Amino acid sequence: MTMYPSLANPAGSRAVVGDDSASIIEGDTIATVRFDDCATVRAWPDGARHLIGADGVQLHLEPTLFHRLATAIPALDQRIPAGRREEMAPRDPTSIPRPRLRLPTINPSGTTAGPDRLGSPFSRSPLGYLLNVLACLGIIAALTTGVVDPAELQALSGSHPIDNLPTLLVLLAFPAARAAWALRGWFRFYRR
Repeated sequence: MTMYPSLANPAGSRAVVGDDSASIIEGDTIATVRFDDCATVRAWPDGARHLIGADGVQLHLEPTLFHRLATAIPALDQRIPAGRREEMAPRDPTSIPRPRLRLPTINPSGTTAGPDRLGSPFSRSPLGYLLNVLACLGIIAALTTGVVDPAELQALSGSHPIDNLPTLLVLLAFPAARAAWALRGWFRFYRR
């Protein structure tokens, strides 16, 4: 028994082809047609199969909608009893279903429609950019004017003071880079 996840909804839908049956599972719903109880199979040249069980259960196996399902179609065809296969006419390529993937999209204008990934509703607004600039400049001013003594700050380990020039430069680089990013965003916002 092999599972083939849906290309449109891999977590919620899958096709299963085993030695004696085929199934489609969508959420909590399972539809199964046993090969020996199959009343008819409609077969399209592109690989699609529509199985109808003697009990009326129907499955439509579309290789374009399930990952690697096309590899199972030849074995499935061999398991169907003779005389139950109905050959269908070739389909127009535009009528063959394709998965509808919900991929993240990029907004070409550079603006976001809602809160950004951090959840702040105004981080990409003029006020958000301005607050970023002010906060970063405040940190830089506090460190360079002596309001905050870098020697009293402890490193991440908590045991070594930040008192050498390279460490202080790295400490100043982060708010400076954030301030530059915020200024760039603020100017881009107003140039539109």
